[in-house]
Order: sequence, then structure tokens, then C-alpha cells
Amino acid sequence: MTDSTPAAGPASQIFAAACCAAILASLGVLYVHDKVAAVDEGYRLGVLDRDRQALERENLALKVQLATLRSSQHIEAQARSQLGMVAPTAQAIISLQNGPSPSPSAESRVVASRAVPHLQGRAAQPHPREPKP
Repeated sequence: MTDSTPAAGPASQIFAAACCAAILASLGVLYVHDKVAAVDEGYRLGVLDRDRQALERENLALKVQLATLRSSQHIEAQARSQLGMVAPTAQAIISLQNGPSPSPSAESRVVASRAVPHLQGRAAQPHPREPKP
């Protein structure tokens, strides 16, 4: 009996071995690439985690600063030092229980001008957020 397939020569065996070697080399390159990519992503994740921790510390510091700036003691200290405000005297407090008086008395205007000396002679300015009449 004769065999219908041609006999494999040394050239075809070398070609088959070369194909197997190329496939194995490709798989090796893919494996190494995958490991390098995983290490790179781990590094980037570490950097992002450090950035997140730094931002959380900064956020906490800003919350503390905001609470400090909003405290009544800080606001009073700033009003006294930067705006020249003083605590009102008993004569400067006007009670509105009996209804507002039609115009402030001359005495209360004098007391008010003494309490805020840098505002003497200025006309009353409306607050920027209040609607203008």
C-alpha cells in the first residue's frame, strides 16, 4: 500500500518548529506586557491614593478654617480691629417695644457718631445686597 500524503521533509519540520517558536514568543511577549501594565496601573493607583489623602487633609483644614472664621469671637475681633467698631453703651441701645420713634434724637446721633468715628459726616449707604427703594 502506498501512502497518499507526501513525506514530510526537513524544510517542513523546520517551518513547523519556527511557527511553534513564534507562537510561544508571542505568548511570552503578551504575558510580560500584561505584567508591566499591571505594575504601571498599580503605581498610578498609588499616586492617586496619595493625592486623595492630601486633598482630604486639605479639605479638613479648610473646614476648620471656615469654622474659625465663622465663629462669633473671630467676627467680633475683626469688627473691632479692622472696622473700628465698639460694643454699644447702654445709652446707644434703643428699645422698640413702644414702637419706633419718628426720628432718632440728637443725643443718640451723637452717641452713634462717637461709636464709629471714621463714619462721621458720611451719608448712610444701603447694603449692596439690599434692594434699592
